[in-house]
Amino acid sequence: MDNQTFLHLCKLSKLTFSPEEHDALIADMSEIVALMDKVKEADLFYDDEKDGGAITLSDLRPDIAGESFERDLILRNTSAKRGCYAIPRLME
Repeated sequence: MDNQTFLHLCKLSKLTFSPEEHDALIADMSEIVALMDKVKEADLFYDDEKDGGAITLSDLRPDIAGESFERDLILRNTSAKRGCYAIPRLME
């Protein structure tokens, strides 16, 4: 990552760093970008013909009903509006 790109990202994110942090972060971010470039090259294509493509019900976990949360506990931070429940925005 070059210095100009790093400064642009700092401006966009409204972050400031000391000169020592600046150089260290450029090195770290360069390593992260290089790693992501390597990950991007990985072949993630799944060929279901290679493994027989068969998934049987015995391969799946059993679907067992468990305890649920209390309705009032789940809905205590909401308010009913026109038959729906609105959850207040916590972050902007």
